[in-house]
Amino acid sequence: MTRRAKLSVTLRRATPADSRFLWRLRNSADVRAVSGDAEKIPWRGHVLWYARIALMGIGRSDVRVILADGEPVGYVRAYWDTPRGGVDPGCWGGSIAITIRARGRGIGKAALRQFVRRHRPCRALVRADNEASLALFRSAGFCASMVELVYA
Repeated sequence: MTRRAKLSVTLRRATPADSRFLWRLRNSADVRAVSGDAEKIPWRGHVLWYARIALMGIGRSDVRVILADGEPVGYVRAYWDTPRGGVDPGCWGGSIAITIRARGRGIGKAALRQFVRRHRPCRALVRADNEASLALFRSAGFCASMVELVYA
């Protein structure tokens, strides 16, 4: 039995050249199937968002490309979630997406741990049926603080 060599997982700030990769990954059927918003994002809308948020950092946001052995395999992003009613001090909200070929290799966990070192406190909203994402966030040290129940 052969062992896989340990991957080098790093994060780098998203650049203009990353725009199409991030758009394609976010719009892939497997990512949309477990996202809070499953609708496809039109290219024009993505370009406007990317220029304003990812590149200019407007709204206190941060978008990083996840690299495994130097190759782009995903993204992690955070935005400052403002305080609510003076009760919540505010925190970073985040999301992550990994290409299918890179999943199950510890890349998401390594990337998420690196990312939250810079963005504390941090919260993530994960769909209850997204078991892989729930396991990932828990393995990186996240714990449930509230459960939202919906009557449909």
